[in-house]
Amino acid sequence: MIDRAAALWPRPPRNAELRAELLRRQEADQAVRLVPASERTPEHGQQWRAVDAANSEWLRATIGSYGWPGESMVSPAGASAAWLIAQHSDHQPDFQRECLDLLAAAVTSGDADPRHGALLEDRVLVAQGRSQIFGTHTAGPGRRRGTRTESDSGSGQGRSAAHRLGVRPAGDIHPASQ
Repeated sequence: MIDRAAALWPRPPRNAELRAELLRRQEADQAVRLVPASERTPEHGQQWRAVDAANSEWLRATIGSYGWPGESMVSPAGASAAWLIAQHSDHQPDFQRECLDLLAAAVTSGDADPRHGALLEDRVLVAQGRSQIFGTHTAGPGRRRGTRTESDSGSGQGRSAAHRLGVRPAGDIHPASQ
């Protein structure tokens, strides 16, 4: 009984400095992505790629020093920022796959958000030209990005798993993409 109650008590992250850096990098990531399309220039594209490259290299070094920055180490917000950097490491597919493996272990041990695992797994699969499991990736309303999902094949397992995790499959968000 006490163990369950103690688990609900918020604890400060073990590495507040690392958490702060993750949140700073997340802010930079989002700043380049949230520029309206009408205001994007070739220079903006270069800045976007530079932010992604710097964040990926920094996360690689961080993982080498500390392991995956899970919730117990850097708080849920810090762990979310680590996932976001991994999610946007498309330019380094081998590293992104390594992050998926580490994130999956963290999810299994209860140290990461399962939704982040689902999103990153679909992204890695799409990059490999394989079918998504959870159907989380589209190229926008009405356009499916990448390949079919398990739910497209009739099994429905991916869609069901997505709903259990609280992830909305892309087809639920953009029905025209079906």
